[in-house]
Amino acid sequence: MQLVVDDVRLLDHMSLAKSTSGKIARRKNLEWYVAEFAGQRIMPRYNDESVSNRVAHIVANHTRGQDNIISSGEVDSMALVRLILDLEEAFGVIVPAEAQLALDHFDSVSGISTLIHGLIESSESDLTGVRSISSCESVRDRKCADFLAGPKEYDLLILGSSRVQSVSAKLAETYGYSAYNFSVFSARAEDWYCIYKFVTTHNRLPLKKIILGIDIEAFTVGTGLDERLTSSSYLSAFLDESDQAYASGSEAPPDVKPAQRNRFDQLMRQLRQQAADRERAHGYDSKSGDLVYLDDDPVCRKHNRRQPLQLNDPTDYNLEYQMRLAGFDRLNPKRLSYFLRLVQSCLERGTEVTSFFTPLHPALHQHLCTHTDYMLRMRELVDGLRGNQTPLFTLSDFSTPAQFGGLDEDFINAAHIGAANADLLLHRLLAGTASKAKSA
Repeated sequence: MQLVVDDVRLLDHMSLAKSTSGKIARRKNLEWYVAEFAGQRIMPRYNDESVSNRVAHIVANHTRGQDNIISSGEVDSMALVRLILDLEEAFGVIVPAEAQLALDHFDSVSGISTLIHGLIESSESDLTGVRSISSCESVRDRKCADFLAGPKEYDLLILGSSRVQSVSAKLAETYGYSAYNFSVFSARAEDWYCIYKFVTTHNRLPLKKIILGIDIEAFTVGTGLDERLTSSSYLSAFLDESDQAYASGSEAPPDVKPAQRNRFDQLMRQLRQQAADRERAHGYDSKSGDLVYLDDDPVCRKHNRRQPLQLNDPTDYNLEYQMRLAGFDRLNPKRLSYFLRLVQSCLERGTEVTSFFTPLHPALHQHLCTHTDYMLRMRELVDGLRGNQTPLFTLSDFSTPAQFGGLDEDFINAAHIGAANADLLLHRLLAGTASKAKSA
């Protein structure tokens, strides 16, 4: 077939699926491969030297020299088209129209190499349908607007905080779902509820499943409603009347002392200012809600390629999360009520709720278990949900990678898993339901 083998896997004897006639079932094995191995693939990497050598070899098939390729007149327009096609096929890139017209790019091997290397770098993430988001823009409102402008025909909804944003709705498609990732920053239980109500109000299809990543601090006391929720024209209407009154300023917030809340917010801002390198330019795919990083650094490139990361400082979030959980001596009953109403509504509609405690780096997890009531609050939530456990509602403890077969090092920071871990987590949640979803 004149194809270069891109990935080789050694499998157990008799592990490939076969048809009833005994032939290799190509489609079933492709689906299995995507589910099992796609997130682990090591994509080809090119450095300057390897690009230059390969370009020189390709150019040699079209001209005798390596300089003055165009200006010498040896390569005419038809030969240039053939050269561009060979380059595109060899490197898996598309040479844009403006580059084709800038003939100086193609007058030397060094010029072509620079062009190709730049195209490889920019093609490492698929930015189709991705819009960047500014620091002053609300992710809640952005995703609401994108959702309304999109197909609105989803049967799987991914909910949670930024700790769930690496979970890929596009990957969920390989399991037979049409999914949207509606994770938002600092989401608490009232956010989940309002987003769920927003989606079910506007979506054209009934939801088959909700994947809900739970941060235990989503039930915290001592912090009020997020202004990004209360000020959202899309979501605030789904809040309880008392919370809408609080949002309008006509009532005092429950369980929150203003001075305490203001001090917490102040400390959080100070911490983030000290760790400015955590902020990376990003955007969201308008059709899937998936996160795409826009910066050109190793973390962003690997994340967009769904490759494992290597976290340098597993203690980078210790102070912030210890502060978040300080004084968290009980679950907030109002937030617990929002969560239970979401679950109950799903059960009444026949929607599966597959929930899990979101992963932390093992070092941060151990720190919180030692210095805070992190585990006590998790146990308190589990105990309060025992009466709701049905085949349609499950809660898994994925608070460390080991609990879902993940990689200890694949973290953007100690509180946010990388894409490879997110893909392994999603496989753990959906692999057993793939055939059921497709047959449905």
